[in-house]
Amino acid sequence: MGFAALSLAVATLFTSCKKDKDDVKELASISATIDGSSFSATAVAKQDNSNAKLADLLAGNGDKTTSIYGANANGQVISIVLNGNTEATYDLSLSVEGNPTTLLINYLTTGDLEETAKNAISASANAMIVYKKSEGIQDANSEDFYVATKASVVINKITNVGVIKYYKGTFTATLENAKGTKLEVTDGKFSCPGK
Repeated sequence: MGFAALSLAVATLFTSCKKDKDDVKELASISATIDGSSFSATAVAKQDNSNAKLADLLAGNGDKTTSIYGANANGQVISIVLNGNTEATYDLSLSVEGNPTTLLINYLTTGDLEETAKNAISASANAMIVYKKSEGIQDANSEDFYVATKASVVINKITNVGVIKYYKGTFTATLENAKGTKLEVTDGKFSCPGK
């Protein structure tokens, strides 16, 4: 192999490695507009059952479940759990007898949920989103604790760099708290590392 060919091969290798590193520099973030206000945070994704209560509601959990979690310095938190780990669209459109928000908040607080409601949620949910509006919320019945009643989450790119996967995607949602107050989530974006 001549010097010119070797130089070209090395230059190509370094250029493609630099591009991959540039692609992942913007990662570890989640942002959205929530009821007209900007939200941004550091984010991480996991393919596991770490958010077991939400993952348990999805039809296929465990290894197929992806959790995306973001928290900012103001104590605001968004947690997204998806029934899958591939590039796809994951939707939530609850159709449950009774108030789905009350059912979900009760379930997250106590772990109790009637089997018929659990089955109805599992059948209509490929995504779950929880939003904590302020720091230190321990009680899911707080007016600052919201669950999604409608959502769409899209993983549009998964990049493997070594053993780490990087997830990029978008999301929108309608959130509701125990008192019935609704928040609209628009322009949601995440770009984060995971396993």
